[in-house]
Amino acid sequence: MLEWGGGTISQRNVLNRINKAFVETVRNSGGNNAERWLLIPTYGASYEPVPMQSLKLPVDDRLIVSIHAYYPRGFAFEHKRDDRVFTEKVSKSVDRMLGQIYRVFISKGIPVYMGEFGASEKDNARERAAYAKHYINEAARYGIYCAWWDNGYFPEYDSNSNLLLVNFALLDRYALQWRYPELVEALRDPAG
Repeated sequence: MLEWGGGTISQRNVLNRINKAFVETVRNSGGNNAERWLLIPTYGASYEPVPMQSLKLPVDDRLIVSIHAYYPRGFAFEHKRDDRVFTEKVSKSVDRMLGQIYRVFISKGIPVYMGEFGASEKDNARERAAYAKHYINEAARYGIYCAWWDNGYFPEYDSNSNLLLVNFALLDRYALQWRYPELVEALRDPAG
């Protein structure tokens, strides 16, 4: 869990050097690359305060911080079915996390893209839809754009029963249909 929690000081320093080298390489490679927007992750793409505050962005006015946040973890990620209701506590947790991202980056003019978010399937599609709607509305209030992580996983198609994977999938790629239409609708029209 150290990776997702923000790593060590030396790991975060390595990432800062890699990010700097990435930006310099792209900017010096010609074509439209001098003006292209670039995504720069925190360590582990973490929303935790330490990796966010440890990120050293190269001097460049076309960088976007990339974060992944399945939060709060109990509702959004864990396999347990006992934490599957979208409560006020879950809502306030999301609000606090997004507010922290806003304070660290957006309030300073640094855009943020939530490249992964979601809530795992626990026979709670309506709760997940309410979560998604709240999450992206709150993120939009702060100027954060989000993408739901559809990992394509449905247990009935899994030939390896020893794996315990988390289902974030919305589109059943075998049947070519939305498995959770109420969740897709919440993502399409969050304000509605």
